[in-house]
Amino acid sequence: MRTIYRKFILVAAVAAIMSGAAVTIMVWPAEPTHFTLDAVYENGTIHVTYADDSDGTTGAALEVLGMAQTLHRVYDGPFQDVIPFGEPPRYGWGAHPVIVTIYHETLGHIILKTEVYSMGQPPAPLIIGRP
Repeated sequence: MRTIYRKFILVAAVAAIMSGAAVTIMVWPAEPTHFTLDAVYENGTIHVTYADDSDGTTGAALEVLGMAQTLHRVYDGPFQDVIPFGEPPRYGWGAHPVIVTIYHETLGHIILKTEVYSMGQPPAPLIIGRP
């Protein structure tokens, strides 16, 4: 499993150098097995849940972008939170990404990103990256 990550990191680093990117965002080649990030809109609130099956998260920071004032909260590990939001956005949830920056004891600094979805709709994909 470590070999897959090393090969993927090498490919991502070469791609970043060739594109001149200052920040490398990597999407894991296989579906993430440790992390769950869910953001569901229901009755004027967003219910955000972050879970780590490996129990390696030592800290997490939640951001919801696109609001009048960006929401930023910090947690000691996995969390559940309810965020007042009001009416659903006119132009869709893509303008309001949910980003969780985690500090994992074996994987290091990881960024998770998803979008809010309405109750009863399929969940948005989870993107995993590194700064």
